[in-house]
Amino acid sequence: MAKLIVIHSFKGGTGRSNLTICLAALLARSGARVGVIDSDVMSSCIQILVGEDILRVERVLQSLAGPLPIRQIAHNLTSYLGPDTQGKLFVIPKERIFADPHATDIDAVYNRFQRAIESLALDIVLIDTPSGLNPEVLLSAAISDTFIILMRPDKQDYQGTGMMVELARRLHVPRIVMIVNEVPPDFDLGEVKTQVERAYQCEVGAVLPHSEQLMSMGSAAVFSMRHPEHPITHALQQIVASMHTAG
Repeated sequence: MAKLIVIHSFKGGTGRSNLTICLAALLARSGARVGVIDSDVMSSCIQILVGEDILRVERVLQSLAGPLPIRQIAHNLTSYLGPDTQGKLFVIPKERIFADPHATDIDAVYNRFQRAIESLALDIVLIDTPSGLNPEVLLSAAISDTFIILMRPDKQDYQGTGMMVELARRLHVPRIVMIVNEVPPDFDLGEVKTQVERAYQCEVGAVLPHSEQLMSMGSAAVFSMRHPEHPITHALQQIVASMHTAG
């Protein structure tokens, strides 16, 4: 059965979409068939790989085509990951899953996920949710196997992140994982990990340092593909390994 992994942050600007596509790329490179539900309509995850020009053409073609099965509407982006990629990477427009933005029927949303999984024979689905707290986040968390919460070491982020951890617990999400991103160079990464574990009483999957290389790339490419030996990539590979082994 495919695993549903939600990647969320209470605040915007945490690098969530970049992290999502890095994890998806590493999973696909390792042999998994991966689907990404992009939080921003047809957007950021795709742009990181193929650029805005191709994306604009795809939007026009899809608007002319009208409703299509997920197999035809999903973007197969495997070719952008290199010739030695062992798995597959698909990006699925979120409106194909969350057809009604006001829908609160968990069963209906779960069934749409299952149709996407079966149609594309997916092993793992990464759900890149919008920031904050809204019905889409609640529905995604309620059916997820793993809820990854991305935060920065910012005092303003601590309270909102705590609320998301409590929400995941109340929804009985099987696994909650914290990732701390953009840690300043004068911070001790081990100390940050200990502080976050104590604050939220849950697993910390990675503490990622600020990287000028990552900042300079913007969203022009997948960082984990461009810099396979970087410490950030190695940290993300450990998370990928845990996704494969988690029950």
